Amino acid sequence: MIFKPRAFVRFAIQLPATASLLRSAVPGNVLNLSQAGALFEWNAPPPLTLVVGARFELSFLIEKPEPVRIKTWVTVRWTSPTGVGVQFDGLHQHEAEAVSHYLATLPATSARS
Repeated sequence: MIFKPRAFVRFAIQLPATASLLRSAVPGNVLNLSQAGALFEWNAPPPLTLVVGARFELSFLIEKPEPVRIKTWVTVRWTSPTGVGVQFDGLHQHEAEAVSHYLATLPATSARS
């Protein structure tokens, strides 16, 4: 397997989030965030097994510099027993700008490649 560096730096955070799966709300947290995706960890196992390529809706609130609700479809890129790495599928422009502005407020020590 060839290692490809991430296109965007991920920042370590903790934001409450909800995944919408099979008409069920699965609470959890976004534990890292980039302009292109996130790590979502659930509080309890979801009602189904998620596999690479699965899609679901993810919702979380960014509060800085001003509150913006991010609600977007995501695609699973990798899985673990406690969560999934996801890629955003078509953030609206105002959501993409909110993520970018939020990441700009975070200290450089929270960045990971």
